[in-house]
Amino acid sequence: MKNLSLFQSYTILNEEVNVSLLTKEDYLSASNNLKCINGTEIECIKGNYLTDFSEKNGSEYLLDKNENNIMTINNGLISSAFPTEKLNIRPVLEINKNVKIVGGTGTKENPYTIMAV
Repeated sequence: MKNLSLFQSYTILNEEVNVSLLTKEDYLSASNNLKCINGTEIECIKGNYLTDFSEKNGSEYLLDKNENNIMTINNGLISSAFPTEKLNIRPVLEINKNVKIVGGTGTKENPYTIMAV
């Protein structure tokens, strides 16, 4: 799948918020293991706080911004995707630096509360 729109913009509380898929670059940056370079190395499974989602919920789509392509995370490892598969997505919100989290834990039961400052 090529020519993807990386972001969809919305306005919340008069602030612009960009919504995207989790990117390969962000996933790799979340790893504390220096041997996790491409996301295909076994070292990527441990030491990445984003790995637990696909381990608990099944495979998910992710966006490779450099290649403008869709990939998957399956049990912590990145691989090619077939866009016809039904997989999880993890929306990522990019908010303005003037929006601060003022409460909540980010769970379904206790969502984040945000405020423009």
